[in-house]
Parts: sequence; C-alpha cells; structure tokens
Amino acid sequence: MRDRIENEIFFASPERPAAAPIVAERVFYAGRPRPPLEIPVAVRAAATPMRFALVIFLVGWAGIFFQASILQQIVFGAPVFEELAKLGPALIIAILLGARSLWIRMPLALASGAAFGVMEHYVTYVEEPMYSYVGRIAFHAIAPALSMLVYGALESYPDVRARWAATIPATLFHWANNFAAIVLGLASLFIPYDLNTVGLVWGATVTVGMAVATIAAMFTRARFELGARRALEAAMPKLGFVPVAAVEEERRVENVEPL
Repeated sequence: MRDRIENEIFFASPERPAAAPIVAERVFYAGRPRPPLEIPVAVRAAATPMRFALVIFLVGWAGIFFQASILQQIVFGAPVFEELAKLGPALIIAILLGARSLWIRMPLALASGAAFGVMEHYVTYVEEPMYSYVGRIAFHAIAPALSMLVYGALESYPDVRARWAATIPATLFHWANNFAAIVLGLASLFIPYDLNTVGLVWGATVTVGMAVATIAAMFTRARFELGARRALEAAMPKLGFVPVAAVEEERRVENVEPL
C-alpha cells in the first residue's frame, strides 16, 4: 500500500517556508520513472524550417476557410491567417530549392502574395475597378515579402518559437488596412457621401508605408535583424514566454540525478 502524502506538504505556509525538494522524487513518482519533459506545440511546430512552413500554410488556409462571420474575417481572420497562408508557400519552395539568399526568397514571397491577390480578386472582388485590383495585388505581394524579411532575421534565433513572429508586422499593416473598412462602413450609416475615395487613399497609404518599411529593412539588414531580435527578447517575458537560456537551464536542472 502506498503512503498517503497530504497536499499541504507541497505548499509553503507562514509556519513552514517552502523548501526544495520537500518530497523526494522517488516518493513523488511512487517508484515510476519521471515523465519526459513536455515540448510545447509552438516549439514542435517550428522545430524545423520545413515543418514551420507546412504548419503555417495549413493553419493559414484553415483559418481562411472556417471564419464564422465577415466581421471576424476583417478584424482577425484576414490579418492573421492570410499572412500565414501567403508566407507558407514561399517558404516551402525556398526550402525545397535550398535557397537562403533573400534575393531568391523575396521574389518567391512577392509571387506568392501576388497570386493570392489575383485569387482573391476572382473569388470575391471580380467587379472591382482595375486600379483597385492593382492595389490589391500590390498589397498582398508586399506583405509576405516583409514577413520573409522578418523570418530571415529570426530563423537562426536559438528559440524556434521566434519564427512565429515572422508575420506580425505584415499582420499589423493588414489590420490597419482593414480597420478603414470597418470605420468607413459605420461612417456611411451617418454620412450621406461616397466614402470609397477615402478608403482607396487609406489603403494606398498603408500599402506605400509597408513597401517603404520593407525596402528600408532590406537595405539595413544588419541593423534590422539586430532590432528584430532585441524587440523579440524584450517582448517574450511580457507575453509569458521563458527565454531560451532559462529553458535550457531548467532542462539541465531537471536532468540532475533524483534524490
């Protein structure tokens, strides 16, 4: 019969401060081997570049197809899932080609985004005027190019979870673009004027801003990569992620011979 261990023994109290280990490991696990350290899904999914590319491709398209409402699509679905869906194919092809140079990866990203823009036009906006069609292709082409730049800056980062940040800048630009659709849609209920021109100007401004950011990042790559890594390292603790150095130290301690 196993010895019963009261729950209180695991917790500190004013009368008895915490001490480690309070219970010997062989008692805690009742003679069974310690379970292996669980690897988070975000780590497993990004463990290799190809796995990450395949996962974001599948997650992106799944998110696009299973949106519950048009508002959800505009506010969350399109900015998040479309950017994953566009970066995925470019990364997959780049990895299959063994291409690590941005001068090869960037055209692949531009082509992936442009193809998405063409598809979106014929599926949803086939009646839009030519200038809107061109703007759509430009926006969707530039966004994954920016994501490819961020991915290149974080690809070799020791913590593979950093790869999930690749599409964040493009997602923010995409959200800024879609935000206008919501605002103008609400404004049209109260303002008896055609606001399409305002929307087009806003969309063009966001697209140009994203293009400028992408070009600037390309020609200041060393500084951009350093800034991206520093921003990530500052953000991870605030988001509840333990930096990789702390994770490795925890694993080292976990592998110490049990008492």
